[in-house]
Amino acid sequence: MNGQHNGPGIPGYMLTPQQQALLQQQQYTRMLNQQAGAQQAGVQQQIYDQSFYPQGYMQSVQQIPGPSMHVNTQVSQGLNLNPVASRSTDVYSQLVTQQQQQQQQYYGATQQQQYSNQALQHHQTHQMQPQYQSVAVGQYQAQNIVQSPPHNVQSVVHMRQQQQQQASYGQQQVQVPASREAMTNQHYYEQQQQPVRPNQNAGGYRPYEQQQTVVHPQVHAVQQPAAVVAQHQYVQPGPSAATNTVQRQQSVNRQSTTPQAAPVRQPKASPAKETENAIAHNEMIRKMRLEEEAKKQQERDKRDTARIQGEMQTKEQQANRYAKDVQDRLDQIDFSLTLAASHISTNLTKILPLPQDPPQNPQCLDEPIATQLLNGEVDDDLIQYMAHLLSQSFEDVRQINPKHNEIEANIYEGDNLPPLMKAVHNHNQYSFHIQSEFDEMTLDPELAKAVAEVAAGEVGDLLQLAAEVDPMPSTSNVDQRSHSTLASTSQARAVAQMPTPKGKGSQNLPRRKRDMVGELVDSLSANYYVSGERNARRRTKTGDDASSDDENHPQEGQIENGEAGAQPRFFQKAKRSKKKSDSEPERPPTPTEVIHQRDIEWAERQRNRQDKLRRRQEQAVAQGWTHDATAEGASQTRVEGLMRQIFEQIGIDVKDNEASINDFLIELPDLEILHNEVSKLKTWRKLHKVDSDQLGKLVQILEKNIRNVIDEEGLLVGREILENDDVGNEAAREFFRERLVRAAYAASTALIVMTSYRVPKAVISEDTIERAAQLCKQLLAHVIYPAADTVVRNSKGKKGDEGKARRRQRGGDMFVPWVHEIYIRIVDMISCFSDFIRIHTMNDVVVVQLSTMANAPFFVDSIGEIHMASIQLLSIIFRKYEDLRAGIIHELLMSVHNIPSNKNPKNCYRLSNNEYIHNFTVLLLQLVQSVVVIPPIKRNAEGEKEPVTEEDDSLIVASVNEAKKWAGVFLNRFLHRCTAKAEEDYRRRFETFLHDLLSALYRPDWPAAELMLTVLGNLLVQSFRNKTLELSLRTASLDYLGTITARLRKDVIQAENKNMDKSRFDTVIRGILYDELGDPTKLLEDIDTTSLSSTEKIQKLQQALIDYLVATKSDNDVSAEYAISFYTGEWYKNTLESVAQCREDFKTMSNSEDADSRDIRKEEKRLKKIIDRSESMKEFLIVLADTRSLKKRSQYVAKTGIYLIDSDALWTVKYLAMKREFSQSFDSYLRVIVFGVQFETSVGLRTKAMRCLTGIIEADASVLTMPDVTAAVHSRMVDTNAAVREATLELMGKYIVSRPDLFDNYYTILNDRILDTGVSVRKRVIRIFRDYIEKMPTSEKVPAMISKIMKRVSDSEEGVRKLALEMLTSYFFVPLPDRDVEMIENRVQTFVDSVNFIIKDGKSEIVETFMTTVLKKDGLERSVLVAAQQNADTMLTYILKLEKVCASKLNAEGITPEQKVEIEKPFQERRLAALSILFIMTKVRPELVVHHVDMLMPYLTLPVLTPTDKQVLNHVINIMGRIVPLIDHPSDHFLKTIDERMCAIIKDQGMMLIESAIACLGTVLKRWPRIESNISHRALQYIGYLARIKTEMSNAKDEKDKWIVPAARMPTVRRSLFSIGPLCRFVDFDEFDKKERSSSPKSEDDPNGEKKAGQTVQAVYSLLAFYSKAKNADVSPRAIGAIGHICSEYPEFFNRQELRDMYELLLQSNDPAHLAQKSQVLRNLNLFLKVEEERILKASEEYRKMRAEQGEIEGDELGVTDTRGSTRSAVIQLFWKHILTCYINTNDDVRSAVSLVVHQTMHQGLVTPGEPLPTMVAMTSDPKANIRLPMELLLKETDAKFGGMLASKATRGVRQAFALHKCLVSADAQKHVMVRGFRATEHCTAKSLDGNGLPKQSVDAVPLLNALYNCLRTNRQQRRSFLSGVVRMFS
Repeated sequence: MNGQHNGPGIPGYMLTPQQQALLQQQQYTRMLNQQAGAQQAGVQQQIYDQSFYPQGYMQSVQQIPGPSMHVNTQVSQGLNLNPVASRSTDVYSQLVTQQQQQQQQYYGATQQQQYSNQALQHHQTHQMQPQYQSVAVGQYQAQNIVQSPPHNVQSVVHMRQQQQQQASYGQQQVQVPASREAMTNQHYYEQQQQPVRPNQNAGGYRPYEQQQTVVHPQVHAVQQPAAVVAQHQYVQPGPSAATNTVQRQQSVNRQSTTPQAAPVRQPKASPAKETENAIAHNEMIRKMRLEEEAKKQQERDKRDTARIQGEMQTKEQQANRYAKDVQDRLDQIDFSLTLAASHISTNLTKILPLPQDPPQNPQCLDEPIATQLLNGEVDDDLIQYMAHLLSQSFEDVRQINPKHNEIEANIYEGDNLPPLMKAVHNHNQYSFHIQSEFDEMTLDPELAKAVAEVAAGEVGDLLQLAAEVDPMPSTSNVDQRSHSTLASTSQARAVAQMPTPKGKGSQNLPRRKRDMVGELVDSLSANYYVSGERNARRRTKTGDDASSDDENHPQEGQIENGEAGAQPRFFQKAKRSKKKSDSEPERPPTPTEVIHQRDIEWAERQRNRQDKLRRRQEQAVAQGWTHDATAEGASQTRVEGLMRQIFEQIGIDVKDNEASINDFLIELPDLEILHNEVSKLKTWRKLHKVDSDQLGKLVQILEKNIRNVIDEEGLLVGREILENDDVGNEAAREFFRERLVRAAYAASTALIVMTSYRVPKAVISEDTIERAAQLCKQLLAHVIYPAADTVVRNSKGKKGDEGKARRRQRGGDMFVPWVHEIYIRIVDMISCFSDFIRIHTMNDVVVVQLSTMANAPFFVDSIGEIHMASIQLLSIIFRKYEDLRAGIIHELLMSVHNIPSNKNPKNCYRLSNNEYIHNFTVLLLQLVQSVVVIPPIKRNAEGEKEPVTEEDDSLIVASVNEAKKWAGVFLNRFLHRCTAKAEEDYRRRFETFLHDLLSALYRPDWPAAELMLTVLGNLLVQSFRNKTLELSLRTASLDYLGTITARLRKDVIQAENKNMDKSRFDTVIRGILYDELGDPTKLLEDIDTTSLSSTEKIQKLQQALIDYLVATKSDNDVSAEYAISFYTGEWYKNTLESVAQCREDFKTMSNSEDADSRDIRKEEKRLKKIIDRSESMKEFLIVLADTRSLKKRSQYVAKTGIYLIDSDALWTVKYLAMKREFSQSFDSYLRVIVFGVQFETSVGLRTKAMRCLTGIIEADASVLTMPDVTAAVHSRMVDTNAAVREATLELMGKYIVSRPDLFDNYYTILNDRILDTGVSVRKRVIRIFRDYIEKMPTSEKVPAMISKIMKRVSDSEEGVRKLALEMLTSYFFVPLPDRDVEMIENRVQTFVDSVNFIIKDGKSEIVETFMTTVLKKDGLERSVLVAAQQNADTMLTYILKLEKVCASKLNAEGITPEQKVEIEKPFQERRLAALSILFIMTKVRPELVVHHVDMLMPYLTLPVLTPTDKQVLNHVINIMGRIVPLIDHPSDHFLKTIDERMCAIIKDQGMMLIESAIACLGTVLKRWPRIESNISHRALQYIGYLARIKTEMSNAKDEKDKWIVPAARMPTVRRSLFSIGPLCRFVDFDEFDKKERSSSPKSEDDPNGEKKAGQTVQAVYSLLAFYSKAKNADVSPRAIGAIGHICSEYPEFFNRQELRDMYELLLQSNDPAHLAQKSQVLRNLNLFLKVEEERILKASEEYRKMRAEQGEIEGDELGVTDTRGSTRSAVIQLFWKHILTCYINTNDDVRSAVSLVVHQTMHQGLVTPGEPLPTMVAMTSDPKANIRLPMELLLKETDAKFGGMLASKATRGVRQAFALHKCLVSADAQKHVMVRGFRATEHCTAKSLDGNGLPKQSVDAVPLLNALYNCLRTNRQQRRSFLSGVVRMFS
């Protein structure tokens, strides 16, 4: 567990004793490697004893983070000093006496002394900096002495003695005080700065007096880095002995000379006088030191200057010699030296002095001239010299790393080289090599042996020819002409005897890999012919390698060269192609048998080598000459010396009760060193060799140090000092912190001693253990918890200073130094407690204290190491003390709500690289696993194993059941806290715990996770079925059960995908057998597993799993032991249960009457075999978990390194768990969830069950195909609750997205549910459609789904509208790359098809709402405009393609007229949809289509044959009317063409086209008045005709005929009446003759800017007023409609009384004959409001543009430009009451017109909302959707704007709605329908309605006043007031 945890999860804080021991071994090995080349064995040992041990070992081991780092370093540097001799001198006696006097004299003046020391500390800080250089120089000289190999032992000893003298004379240490008492000795310590010369022949440590310190109360405030601490060392240059003696004598003379034996007490001076004396004395000392330091600094500066000048002169002389030599060689050349060529790599320029810039006119570029010059002028000596230089630079060149884009390679062929390089290459072909061939292989002795073995009998003694052939120039340092060998024999022997550094070898250099020899195998065969010119090379064999070759590899032949005198060429690059002569035969491939034999020999050699190394290691251990033995002895000596020093310093008997605790205090630096050394000895198991009496005495002294901060009650003494944040009390706090650190070190050291290997019982002290436990608990509560967790710190009222200091720390350390030290020691103490309890039996009181202490850390954050140590301690207590198990579980449950909610590496356990579980979960798993106990193997007197007894069976089964019991206890109590009434949030904690269990499931090291999930699953089923429990608990149980079931299904699917079948099983078994066989020559497929039975295969898997646990866990980790015991217990119990079941089956069969005796005998034999197998399995399992067996397996795995990989281990755990209860629980859990879906009465449970089923479907979609699941889902689709329906739709959405091919089966259901009354249901359907469209964008149903979503843009709920808009915007208005034309066309086609569906439903206004919302919103993004432009451009292209495709199909031969109609129909519909989109775009953003006006012109001449053609032409006219005014400079011909075509349409087409054409032409004429239009002639014709008919009617003789238009005149009159109104509205005939007209906008506030009716309009109005009184049914409404057009443009006509009277009369009339006129009046009013609103918006936009052009600040545009708002309001006020009264009408047109007027009036805010609210409530209940839906939105907006007003009018609204429906019911007297308060929903079909048109099921019904209820339900007061008002209506 520790090894697993110290990864990325929780980093360590310091080196453990094991790591320190390994570090010591590595340091020592490295030192021996540096000295082995030139020394003998005895010399090496002596060098290690004298030079390496103090510096190399101590300086590396003592580097522990924390405030004591500088102390350890100083002590390690001073280990060479010998204080024993100096202790006996008189000077030392006088110093001791003086120390005692100074302690008594200055104890009372400590506080004043602190302020006087500030100046001294400031001086020392500046004084120490220049002296650091001397320390560095001295250490550097000492290191040079160690590293340089001396010639003999005497020289080494002499040099080491000189180093010790320099260290003893030249170093004076300055340390921080370790106690408060040391602060009083400052005056004495300052006078004792001169060091005492130690005795060179004595051993031991520097006395305590030489570690005195300069005191300052704030020295420990901030931890200093190592570099800064090193500068604080006070070092003297090392004077002679005589000078030292004089200085010491002067120092002694300055002190008061009081006799040592009988010290005389001095009269006590006043505190003020003492302070004054101290200040004066300190000032004197400071001045003396400043003078001395100044002199020393001057001397050092002189020496440094002289040295630097000498070095510079030496380098200058050397450079002059080199320059002269080069110049002499250059003078020998007649021609000017020019660089002919250089290597392509820039790396050589760092070594060779090549010129930077090439010459302008090179003379050697011509090859003939260069060759002539070389042959004639250059001598051979120069060529040889250049080749020699290049050979010598080989090692430097090969170390250069080339750039990432450069490729360095050797030069083999010299044909293409420049002449100079070719000459050098011809002389020596290796001159231009930059890397060695087979460099690592040729230097490897093992590879050399392998080559010799392979070449045995074929190539002979190949590697012995190094002395006979020339070495490679790349490794030679001499001239090639000498033909010398690589090195002399003595040098080679010295190199060979150097040991290989530890950690290198097979890990860094892959030398023992057979593939490295693979490319040499063929070259060493008998059929290989050696030829070539290269020389072979090898490394000289060492003594061991040579002997190994003599023993195992006898040489049997010589190298056979292909031709005489040819040199062998074996080490060649694979890329080089060797030239073969025609006479050389082709070499056949090496036979497979030969390769197989060589593999066998290779494996045998490897085994022999390993055996030889093992024998050597055992021999070294037996002789005691190993590294470990040396380090252990040195550490033991150091511990004994420290103990003697401590005893001498204390000098008081430990049993002396009168002595004070302060007398037994150990100095902190000594205690730190002692702790580290004791930890090492414990790791090496050598602490028991120290005298037990001394250890016992040391433990008692350490207990005194613990009691220094712990009182008798076990509480922390002075804890109020830590909680006090007073700045003035910083000194006391600093002193108290030092006491705490000392106590922590003392407790940790004592526990380490008492838990060491084979420690005597006399050393163990229960009082010390109890005190240590109390100290640990108090330190955790008062120091660690507040510093680590802000929650704990805030609860204690801390200000957070520690947190600020922690944030200032660099490197991620979370604690300040002193807290960090205590933190580390607490981790050590808890680990020691675990070791002690595991070995010994402790007092129950102490154990309870430890269990309580170990429980608390899990509820504090960021103390991961303490968590891990506490887990081990608690698990050991839980295993050993059964009586305490209930208490531990209870304490955990009481505080479980305090578990840190956030996971981080400091409170989690790392399962994998990206998967963590909380440490609390790890604790529970470990506790459960610790309960299982496996009895050890029993042996008889002869040592033989005894068989397993029934007692063993019962013990194992009972322990497994006990583990299951405690898991159930914890889970049951934890689960029952997850209720709604719980004060704390237990639900989140339980969910985290459950997810952690699922993460740990099937992990090899946590087998208890499966047991806990099994228990939890059964518990959840029981809780869900128990209806007496709270509903919140049942819901939570169902939720957790669904999570577990989904995980089970997911594991099943993964098992199927990962081929968890027999093939994987056989593969793993073969791998295990292959590893056990250890034969590398065999293949995995060759392993035969048929001989193994199924039981044996299972045993192989189990053994492999146990080996994996042993290999991946550390020795001190008990989790591996507990996991192994748990696995073994479960397997053992399963074996017993299977045998018991077989016996029960056999008993049942035997008692059966139909059983045959033959079958019984067969079953009996079968049962016997099963029992025998079970007995063997039980014995196997007992052995598997035995301690000795595990130790042997651990050694075997460590030796061979063979164990399962992680993936195979995970698979093994899953495979072995396949047949257990939890893996087989999916079906039972699924039945419980399906039951909850179908039969639960609670809505919450049904919803939760459906969501659980959704999670399962998400894991495996095939579950939905199960019959029970399908039936449950379909039944809940029509559930009465919207939440259940929404959950069901969510499930279907998950299924459909995973299985798009089955979407058609559920499309009808989804299509209906998008109109569901539940808001969440509609939103869920939109999300499902969105997911399906994203996954299947080319499906045929995409346009229909988008049309359904687009209809939800006008939904009554804001959430639904927002979701629909987001989906549509992301689909249609996201810019695509212009090059992706096909994708843009597909999007446009989908858009067109979707709009086509909407147009067919007659809801084209929805598209306009959508486009307006997207393109007209504030803050429109530029990307939306870019996408809209893409859509517009592609839309026109798409229309042209439609025309082309349609024409091609129509031109085909043999097509009948009926077929042509069928062909044209889909094309016409798509064209209409595309033009509808363009028309809406021009209404919102006309600039998007303006540049496509030429493409639209031909459609103005489109023949109108069908209604579709009429709509197409209407859209084109409307588009032209909006984009033509935006054209900058249209031609007159273009404008004239538009005029002609519009006039033709006005003359010949119907009403819809006439109005559109007039509006278009009027807009064009208003923008471009220069053209002469024919529209005036047409208008005059209409006016004249109407005037003539009026005259005829007026002159009629019969009075009745005066108001009736003749039937013959009716068509022309109708056209004239309909056309004249729009003509007067859009065309100003009175100003038509003017050529120019001011285009600048006039202010609406200016009376002159108002548009007045001219004579033409007045005349037309008179005509229309006459025709409005006509009695013809078609004439009067048309005339009134024309008046509406005129009034909308000229509101002044509303001032005419006759018009008002006519409107009032028609609105009040209930005559059915006047319904058409009434509807037309309402439409006129709506038109007036709409035109006025458009005019206001347009004027506001123009005004905004004008203000922007003028650079003015925008103001209230509406207030400035709205000059006719009062007119609108006055007009509506005239008819408002009559308009509201008109709504109660049976005619749908009247109600629709009223709703439009009310909507416009309320939207523009022309009236107060109080009066129309009842009518609006009635409108929300209207049967017509076009009336109801807009009014629902308006009612909701009104209620949000005027809060409380709707509630006051709600009762009247109900009455108004009742009146409406009563009126509607009375109109249909035949049906006798009762007025009901509900209606059918929009998605309800005819089959779901009864005879009265009402829904049969409640799911299809919705209240008539649904909008009112939705507005009132959010306020309780409004709800109650409304209900009271409704009840009063019936009273």
